[in-house]
Amino acid sequence: MIELLKWPFWNGAESRLRGGWRLLLHFFVLIVITVLITPVGASVLSLFKGKALLKDAGFLLSAFLMFVCCTGSAFVGAKLFDRRRFSDFGLRLNKAWFIDLGFGFLLGALLMCAIFAAELALGWISVSGSFILTDAAVPFALSFVLAFLSFGLAAFAEEILCRGYQLKNLAEMFTCRYIKPQAAVVLAALVSSLLFSAGHLSNPNSSWISTVNLVAAGLVLTFAYVATGKLALPFGFHVAWNLFQGNVFGFPVSGMRIKPSLIQVQQLGDPLFTGGDFGPEAGVSGLVALAIGTVCVSVWARRRNGGGVLLNSEELTRFQR
Repeated sequence: MIELLKWPFWNGAESRLRGGWRLLLHFFVLIVITVLITPVGASVLSLFKGKALLKDAGFLLSAFLMFVCCTGSAFVGAKLFDRRRFSDFGLRLNKAWFIDLGFGFLLGALLMCAIFAAELALGWISVSGSFILTDAAVPFALSFVLAFLSFGLAAFAEEILCRGYQLKNLAEMFTCRYIKPQAAVVLAALVSSLLFSAGHLSNPNSSWISTVNLVAAGLVLTFAYVATGKLALPFGFHVAWNLFQGNVFGFPVSGMRIKPSLIQVQQLGDPLFTGGDFGPEAGVSGLVALAIGTVCVSVWARRRNGGGVLLNSEELTRFQR
């Protein structure tokens, strides 16, 4: 009788809570950490009040707090609820990991360069300025470095949360007698991508198109994780995409105008294609780039791993262990 009562909550074979409860507890830990450190962040930011570095420091601090919340909750979840190593979330750092990181960064940068070149050639944008500063008193190089660090922290936070903790636990939760591991990973990818997109609903200039496109972006990042078994490629891709989108080419990044930017652009084309005030992520140009990126990731993963990619490999089962 006791075993029957425990069954919905406890996986006796694995000696741990079932996946759904692990996800729920992880979300609770995430909320608790966020509530605890937010006042600390506000206090630190007050130190920069009235100073030239206020905007850069605010962006960096927000990204750092996001990093602490997402990474901290994933670490607690791994140790207390999952009973697995933190490195099992695609973070087994070695030479191969950093090679994938470099490829991901290069791919994200080149795709955003292609978007800029295509939109410029088609007359959808025009260059209206260069070396746009956050604050006239802050050197461009310093502001750019701080922006790079900010995007790096924010991207890692989103990847460890959506592609790391959530994907693995969702895949384990969905796996059952009626759902094979491959199908469970696909379902997990869809749900984690929906959550990733939902996290941007409150961004400025968001719309149903940007929401759908961000689901697609989440699926591409998930594919990069599943195909390589490492968080390195999606992390590198994520950082470069945002950095080049905002700080190099001056596009809006998920609805937000980012400074500094190497180039300032003026939107001229149809928002359906350019993404308008939300940025390329909400336009056809962004979707085409993501499709090309998926092909590139697939080719890279096949050459690096000797074959297996999504729906065609036993490699998928590693996301349920």
